[in-house]
Amino acid sequence: MGKGNNYNTFINNINNEDGNVKVIFEIGSWDGLDGITAYKRFNAEKCYIFECNSTLLEQCEKNIKNYENIYLCSNAVYDKDNCILPFIYPEQLPGAKRNWDGMGSLNGRTKNNYYEKTGHLYKDLDETNSKFITCNVETIRLDTFCKNNNIEQVDLMMIDVEGVPLKILQSYGEKIKNI
Repeated sequence: MGKGNNYNTFINNINNEDGNVKVIFEIGSWDGLDGITAYKRFNAEKCYIFECNSTLLEQCEKNIKNYENIYLCSNAVYDKDNCILPFIYPEQLPGAKRNWDGMGSLNGRTKNNYYEKTGHLYKDLDETNSKFITCNVETIRLDTFCKNNNIEQVDLMMIDVEGVPLKILQSYGEKIKNI
């Protein structure tokens, strides 16, 4: 969930001596900082940050504004193009706001039905302890995004989303073999 250090252990264990990490996708960015960290660490040519939560876009734009080759996409990555889907995010949840601020999911995967069979804190959410906001977002497949932006290959893909990571990978189509 953003802040520029979520992937530090992962990123620091990737050998990039030969400069193979040229294009990075960060999907479910929150604030763009993890994408920026990877971009700088690998001296990448380009980084694409995907964040569909409209309440977070301004922060992403602010954080990437001084980077010529970091780009923001506000579509939700999904296995179908041009769908309008509900994106649901919390306005109130139990616990400290820093633990859930910026969280959200397509099709409501942050609500209690997602957690009800787990021991997770959110399994007991109801109207008294939580409030969710729904907005509609447009979807894009990764293979479509790559075609539209002349991207031949993605070298590093970082995904931090709730409920749809498999659909994101499926949206890359046959290109998934090249990551």
